[in-house]
Amino acid sequence: GRSVQPPVSIELRVTCVQGLWARMRPAHERAASLRTIAWLFTASAAALEARAWPHLRRVAPVAVPRVASQQAPPDQQHHHSAGAPVGSTPGTANCTELMFENRVDHFDLSVNATYQQRYFMYKDYWRPENAGPIFFYCGNEASVELYVNATGLMWEHAEEMGALLIFAEHRYYGVSQPVRPADGLPLSSDDLKYLTHEQALADYARLLFALRRELRAETSAAIAFGGSYGGMLAAWFRMKYPSAVQGAIAAS
Repeated sequence: GRSVQPPVSIELRVTCVQGLWARMRPAHERAASLRTIAWLFTASAAALEARAWPHLRRVAPVAVPRVASQQAPPDQQHHHSAGAPVGSTPGTANCTELMFENRVDHFDLSVNATYQQRYFMYKDYWRPENAGPIFFYCGNEASVELYVNATGLMWEHAEEMGALLIFAEHRYYGVSQPVRPADGLPLSSDDLKYLTHEQALADYARLLFALRRELRAETSAAIAFGGSYGGMLAAWFRMKYPSAVQGAIAAS
């Protein structure tokens, strides 16, 4: 049969892009260069999909109505459901809003304080019997509701892959407040000492490990998602906690 040439590596394509920009010529030639760059990254994305996605595509597409997930059983004390109405499009209206008791400080064992971290769950696409994956959004610098309603990539692929969707809120944003000053005073610099990406990543790892145990999803691959600062968190999450997530998609 005809031999198949392996795709050009992602690293080589990035090197080519860097070379093109370094040699950028006058304005009339930039359009051609941009077209070439667009092709390089399109081909890179195709190569990534060809190599990565087949390992996750273990579940046949299933038509599932978008309804609110069931609230957690009452014996699971670290969760409570705030309830969610059913909506016509994916978003917070379709998810169950839940709280998780997380540590204020993950690295100083003398600090025993905890706080309630919010997250949203959508499980109607999930096929745990086929080890459907977990799509985990690493919340960034805003209320997590914004990202539940705007992260289309996760919603677009969840049904096809039979995935469970989790959107975690970043500490100090939304209702996930590790420190609450008395009398509504503004946060001091000392109050903000726990606002670090290291603490946020530890939040996500602890939450994800707890959910896997609770949902008996130890064999499900977890993929971290994020954009902008959240994209940095997703990449760092994979680097610092490789046992928590098996991959990361970091946008922008």
